[in-house]
Amino acid sequence: MNVATPLLVESEDGRMRLVRGCPCYMEFGKECVCTNGDTIRPVRSIEVDPSLVINSYSLRDILEEDEGNRETCYLLIHLEKSENTVHCVSQSSIITINNTPVKATDIEQGLEFLARTEPTEDGILCSSCLYKYLKTTSSNFSSIISDEEKTEALCGYVKRFSTMMASGGTSINSFPEKPSTDQIEQRIKTLRTEKREISARALSTDQEDLVLGALSNVVRLESVFYYHVLELWQRSNHDDMMDGLCVLNSITESLMSTADEVYRKFSETVQNNSDKSVDRLLSLKMTEAQRNAQQLRGLSSMLSRAGFSAASKRPIMQSKRGL
Repeated sequence: MNVATPLLVESEDGRMRLVRGCPCYMEFGKECVCTNGDTIRPVRSIEVDPSLVINSYSLRDILEEDEGNRETCYLLIHLEKSENTVHCVSQSSIITINNTPVKATDIEQGLEFLARTEPTEDGILCSSCLYKYLKTTSSNFSSIISDEEKTEALCGYVKRFSTMMASGGTSINSFPEKPSTDQIEQRIKTLRTEKREISARALSTDQEDLVLGALSNVVRLESVFYYHVLELWQRSNHDDMMDGLCVLNSITESLMSTADEVYRKFSETVQNNSDKSVDRLLSLKMTEAQRNAQQLRGLSSMLSRAGFSAASKRPIMQSKRGL
């Protein structure tokens, strides 16, 4: 990922930790609003470089609430490590959603996820993306979003994410809310062709044969991943959808570990055969496998945090079910 400015900027002593973006900042057409504290008020957004705040503000300035100008939003939040809280730099107030303080650790995990699925070159976080991430994974929303709503939201996200990955994209926001299966079905056809090419390719050394075998497994697992996404598309029963997400997470973890294995073997092959040219198909597939693995790590982390662990067939959700 090529990011000119990191999503999280820290002061030299590590005490001030700033993020450009806020889960409570929302845009509705030309109108910008702040929803911090479960209230809605119009604001004017001003992009402020985190380094200016680090050089001009003290940590006390940020942590002590200010009742001053509440109409201006700097689009900056501070992650307070000691209290595991999030503070609005503009208002010097704690960020709360659903009457509950947002956890700094939730934001950090959201940053890790979005860095893989929503890469940015200017270091400005997609605020609505962060809000959606918190909504489906954070305990802040457990009392206002049902298991069914969470499962449906995650299934919708998986469909868009898979469409993005199948199309070779890098930002899920560039794809429609209700994508079709066309790109995924086309990707499966392409993977079939690639697997035949890999199987037919004869390389010169045993080490390269090992790489080809592992690469063939990556292609196979990617096909299995997309097949299960298509199957998820057909499911309407809530329990079936939950099971489908758990299975999909298990496949995702297998695909990631296999991609890491094939990259390791590929690197060893290149080092041991530095005097030989690298097979073009192999090189292209290595790049693609690494890109997909990076994106899939974000997806797997999100599913696991939402309770759809690959280790269990049925996730443990926040709310209790009736018998």
